[in-house]
Amino acid sequence: MKRALLLLAFIGLSLAQSETEITGNPEIYEGLVLGIGPGTIAVVVAMIIAMIMCLFKDSIEAPNVCVAAAIALPLIVLGIVRALPVRSLKTDLVGQDELPTDAYLVRTAVICAIIYASALVMCLVISCSSFIT
Repeated sequence: MKRALLLLAFIGLSLAQSETEITGNPEIYEGLVLGIGPGTIAVVVAMIIAMIMCLFKDSIEAPNVCVAAAIALPLIVLGIVRALPVRSLKTDLVGQDELPTDAYLVRTAVICAIIYASALVMCLVISCSSFIT
């Protein structure tokens, strides 16, 4: 009981401390729910509903149709959210942040390619050797 009260007090204090320093374009932080946008909330809620639909698939006559509908529901919601027009910022021309540019993407891509190539070579070595038999 004490742990539950301490947890509730901690959650209340962390929600009460909403003083964060907003840099760049402050308009992008308007309308957020729990730190994420309403479109993302809609997709997450659709995913939760889809999981609940999958739990009850055995209670209907066509479980495959229920699973297909559960898979399609978040995809349809994501498509609708993606098709909605993006709200333009008032300060697009004035307050663009200077993004740092460096070779991080190139380094990450090279390391990822090396990892994938070595995994492919290991799979080929294992399949061509006598380890399988």
